[in-house]
Amino acid sequence: MKVLVVGGGAAGLMAAGAALRQGHEVTVLEHMEKPAQKILVTGCLAQRYQMEIVQEMPGCCPLCGGKMVLKKSKRGRSFYGCSNFPECNFMTWNIPVAEQCPQCGSTLFQKGGKSGKLICEKPGCGFEKNLTGGGQA
Repeated sequence: MKVLVVGGGAAGLMAAGAALRQGHEVTVLEHMEKPAQKILVTGCLAQRYQMEIVQEMPGCCPLCGGKMVLKKSKRGRSFYGCSNFPECNFMTWNIPVAEQCPQCGSTLFQKGGKSGKLICEKPGCGFEKNLTGGGQA
């Protein structure tokens, strides 16, 4: 059974740990950048049970339409992927934004920081828009 725990504080992670011990697949959603610092320092619960801590992001997956989530790589680097993983393997280093592509209607992603551009990552689309100039690149 898949279990979704909303909140990565002490109580949320304890509930997630209990579900993991019962053999359930657990995902923890947390809006803070660094969830459960007290537990991570003292009890190492997240490392012990290898829970996946994710943050929901705006927009939808360009491949399957699932929700976009912020995740951390094994080395601690932030990346964005589909909430339907492993059924959908979409991932990107570019930040999903709420704006939609004018060509295909898919979610746009910010590449290259504040002065970069918005790009559509849907296969076959190729739309790009400069953030500083406002036009299509």
